[in-house]
Amino acid sequence: MAFVPNREFDIFFSYATVDDEPAIPGRLETRWVSLFRESLLKAIGRKLGRRELVREFFDRKDLASNAPLTPELQRALDQSALFIAINSPAYLHPECWCRMERQRFLSRLGQTDAERAAQRRVWIVHLDEVPRATWQSAFFPDIRGVEFFLKEPDTGAVRTLPRGENYQPFLDRVDDMAREIAGRLQELHQAASQETTAAPIELTSAQEKERPKVFLAETFGDPEGERMRLRNFLEERGCLVLPNREYEDAKYEELARRDIEASVAFVQLLSPVAWKPGGYDIKQHQMAVAAGKPLFRRRAPEVDLKTLAGTAQGEFLAGADVICAGFEDFKKHLDKALNDLLRPHGSTDAATKDIPLIRFAVRPEDRDTLAGDVISRLEEKQILYEELAVTESFAERYKSEPCHGFMILCNPAMQPPSSGQDDPLRQRISECRQIQMGLKEAAKRPALGVMYWPPPDPNWTIMLRSSALKMHRIRADRGDQFEAFLADIRGVVV
Repeated sequence: MAFVPNREFDIFFSYATVDDEPAIPGRLETRWVSLFRESLLKAIGRKLGRRELVREFFDRKDLASNAPLTPELQRALDQSALFIAINSPAYLHPECWCRMERQRFLSRLGQTDAERAAQRRVWIVHLDEVPRATWQSAFFPDIRGVEFFLKEPDTGAVRTLPRGENYQPFLDRVDDMAREIAGRLQELHQAASQETTAAPIELTSAQEKERPKVFLAETFGDPEGERMRLRNFLEERGCLVLPNREYEDAKYEELARRDIEASVAFVQLLSPVAWKPGGYDIKQHQMAVAAGKPLFRRRAPEVDLKTLAGTAQGEFLAGADVICAGFEDFKKHLDKALNDLLRPHGSTDAATKDIPLIRFAVRPEDRDTLAGDVISRLEEKQILYEELAVTESFAERYKSEPCHGFMILCNPAMQPPSSGQDDPLRQRISECRQIQMGLKEAAKRPALGVMYWPPPDPNWTIMLRSSALKMHRIRADRGDQFEAFLADIRGVVV
């Protein structure tokens, strides 16, 4: 929801794709437009009270110069309150498709230059020096811009801000813009609110408590606008996304820990650059692990871990629970996982009450080997399934909602034989046995399937001598063993 009522977006960012290419190849933090956008939105958020109040449209698709605007872009332009143009030679190039964005937005402001200027809906950011007559003719004469560059006094060379480690001139300009834009958004908010006859719908404190909370970790950069897109997605599915305010640095750990503990899941979009000095992104993850929260962490496929070898951030991004996937694929995975997490415990839909439910656990190192195949098989057999997070236990989930069976997926090559009591496979088997032994009626005891691949060394079978009731040893290529396990779970009474 945008800050300005009856709008889908508060701000539309219009820029040439080349102006947001990394100044240093492979260093996402050197994308100028992304740095400016994030700095501006945080500054506006401080002036309005909360960063999340402002909703922006920031598109990274690169259209051909003769291609029409997509329906998504047309809707975003029509539904945006303000327009910010990142002006540069590339932006004003005759073959740059940004002209279509500019023309569509300006057409909504009136037919004359005076009408458009009176609306005060357009801001121009000068990334480079462009003759005044050139850029004013692209918009309208009575408009000014903010210069984010300096000229060398001796040579006249243009240098884009920020320069080196001196961010202050850059931040001063950002703050000046933020003050103007926040003021205009407040004016538009007030005007639209007065025009609305229906009273706004506000959540009561009781309703807000009922909304499931998801902690969306803060991260550096967010050049694709993915964190905000993910926040919008989570809010649309009814979640209350935390943090919903900016933490004070002095109280950061205390406030973050409280919000994480109140959440049902921890979601983190990882960046190759640490967020804030002191490794705050790593601290957020450590808090979630300590709180035993389900973890959903994503690293973009284009991040090259080789360039981060030997660094703390590289080790962090290579964590065992990290999912390396495209944004949309990660969102689908998260959507399904949240459906399982947020399903009311102890209740069953009429449509699924007779369908068996299996919970399975898999080490992150083994997941690609087996999990996809098992999920496909279960879906084919119309079996409900739920994958446990690394930190979750069968016992905790069974206590809140009983199921028909458990599965443990493992790769013998990754998990050598061990006789120690701390062996993870032995622990999982022992946990299932304890659940089974706690049920007096044999018909209610869930079955256990231990599936493995590739075929193990004979010594590895020592691992399976630890036995639970109704335990099936399933080699992944043995369909008959898998079918025997499914037949067993279908006989379990829940």
